[in-house]
Amino acid sequence: MVTLPKNATVAERIKYYRRKAGLYTHELAEQAEISRHAVMDYENGTSEPPLDLLNKIADVCRVSADKLYDGYYAFLAYPYSVKLKEVRKTNVLYQHDLSKLLGIATSSHFGFRKIVATQQ
Repeated sequence: MVTLPKNATVAERIKYYRRKAGLYTHELAEQAEISRHAVMDYENGTSEPPLDLLNKIADVCRVSADKLYDGYYAFLAYPYSVKLKEVRKTNVLYQHDLSKLLGIATSSHFGFRKIVATQQ
């Protein structure tokens, strides 16, 4: 079997791990509950799957989801709201204090505030 290059695209990773799992395109599609054409588009790089679907594809292929990630998906998958809360609490900061330090308006920080509040 061909080895996967270190700088492989998400498309190449999906195809590689699908084949490594011994699955045909239609089998991956059926198990991931998507169309065969969607799988083909993802493998050809003509479209990108949403993060939750990429995670589902990884489950079907029986690999850790991060094996399919490129830098962008790794960024999306990282729990920034948890890290933000941790930094804020470690430094004994309220949300408005953190907004001020980041140089953003408290209103633009509102999205972070909602995310952090749900984590408490």
